[in-house]
Amino acid sequence: MAAPSLTATRPTASPHAASLPRAPLSGLPLLFGVGALVVLIVLALGTGLGYALFHASPTIAPGVRVAGLEVGGVTLEQAAASLDALWNHERSLPLVDPPTGRAWKQSAAALGLTVDARRSATNAHAVGRAGAVIEAAGQAVTSLQHGVDVDPVVRFDRAIAAARLMDVAAQADSPVVPAGVQVSGGIVSLL
Repeated sequence: MAAPSLTATRPTASPHAASLPRAPLSGLPLLFGVGALVVLIVLALGTGLGYALFHASPTIAPGVRVAGLEVGGVTLEQAAASLDALWNHERSLPLVDPPTGRAWKQSAAALGLTVDARRSATNAHAVGRAGAVIEAAGQAVTSLQHGVDVDPVVRFDRAIAAARLMDVAAQADSPVVPAGVQVSGGIVSLL
């Protein structure tokens, strides 16, 4: 019996395998992926830097109002000065004696009603800066698009109001009726 002969045979290639050309730009999807990642990183860093600069800025976000007074775009100190001038010095409230119809104009401060301008401006400055980053950013965008109203911090000194009302009552020759104060939408009303 003869020994089997061992001859090497080549595997035959499929006729379809040899005819498929290799794509000349096979690395293009990887390039687009890396490019998109770089763009996202740059956008994230730019957004973070912009938010950090806004957060550190001494100016109040645009569109912020305190009791109807536009304070957006000014510094905290400028807003406090404007609020103090308007609410504590320029505003006057009419006091009317219903039986006689006599009226007296009094400054709000003379009636014991003042606005804490510094705290009100600080609250306005906090719009877009306080809370979680996403919430604060949402506030900043809302103030830009629609504006944001911040309630003033109001103080009422009952002793000053009572003393002034006693003076006016003596002039009006009418008995003093206990008064109250209401602030609604930036409008101060004596009750």
